[in-house]
Amino acid sequence: MSTNLLGKLLPGVVCPTSLFTTCIRLASKGNRACRQDGQQKGQEYGWKLHSGQMAKEGQLLYKQRVPRFHPGLNVIVSGEKLSLHAACPGKVLVTREKVHLNYDNKKIAPYYAKRDMSAVYKKYYHVIPKPQHNEFQLVAEI
Repeated sequence: MSTNLLGKLLPGVVCPTSLFTTCIRLASKGNRACRQDGQQKGQEYGWKLHSGQMAKEGQLLYKQRVPRFHPGLNVIVSGEKLSLHAACPGKVLVTREKVHLNYDNKKIAPYYAKRDMSAVYKKYYHVIPKPQHNEFQLVAEI
């Protein structure tokens, strides 16, 4: 019975509403130990394309957290993770060269601020573009 109906039937009797409410317990969410998902997958850092392979424009070459590989010819660095991407389609080339860093770059400066860089060699990713065809026609002749 609701309190309004009881109040109409028995005037002068005060009924607390807590006596007429029912508690329903819903299912709990459980804990992590109950789930059978298993181990979570990692970030899969490392090589995506090796030297000698063909790269498409914008394709991921190397995924890294710290600068192990540096961008070379036709390679761009994107994101917070310093991932290397191809800027144009072509053949991938990995070389080892003497480092000439730009310390004004905020992404690079924390990793090399306190090091002597006089004789440090690092690995660089390059993308050599595909050669273009040599068949051209003048616009005036078309």
